[in-house]
Amino acid sequence: KLSRIGLVAGTSPTSLMLKYGLIEQIAPYHLVVDTRAVSVGDQMINDILAKKLDAGILWGPIAGYYISQHDAELQLAPLVEDDSEELRIAFKITMGVRQGEVEWKRLINKFIKDKKPEIDAILERYGVPIVNN
Repeated sequence: KLSRIGLVAGTSPTSLMLKYGLIEQIAPYHLVVDTRAVSVGDQMINDILAKKLDAGILWGPIAGYYISQHDAELQLAPLVEDDSEELRIAFKITMGVRQGEVEWKRLINKFIKDKKPEIDAILERYGVPIVNN
């Protein structure tokens, strides 16, 4: 029996599923939705819990958050690329300022550095996986 894997259509892992011949196992979820009414992350996690899916591939912060909302035993396993992967699937989260706003950039960088323990605690509380380089 083939495993069913939930995947948000149109995201980078879709190309990996094609590359490795797993596309027939995909249960697609919409990329563009009205998030006021629908949460793709919550839907996918609930489908895993209901055994409609064997696994799901979601963006780490979304997966971590929704997994942390359930008492059930679910495991988050970050997909990280290695040097042999030509398709990028891991992306850093960044903050930005307008070009030429050097003082704002320094202020934000200092804030992030000074508040790193508090920021990390918030990310941990919400189940956001931290993937180091």
